[in-house]
Amino acid sequence: MAAVKYDITIEKGAKFNQTFLYQDDTYVGIDISMYEARMHIRERQSSTTTELELTSNPAAGLTLEAGAETGRVDIYISAVQTDALTFV
Repeated sequence: MAAVKYDITIEKGAKFNQTFLYQDDTYVGIDISMYEARMHIRERQSSTTTELELTSNPAAGLTLEAGAETGRVDIYISAVQTDALTFV
């Protein structure tokens, strides 16, 4: 799978939840349950400093739906984690 870049707005001190669906050209979900995911949160795409890293293994902010061909990725960032971000 290729890496994807998204601009996401996160409110400081608030929980953040977002769901993404990984689908093929005909919008059919792709089973990603056998993969691991990692997400780096930076102030800007061009920033070299990672403010927060989320992973699916161990489950630390990212969940890949297991046993289903939905391609669902859930992102969860706690209020404590967003409050610690220096750029928001």
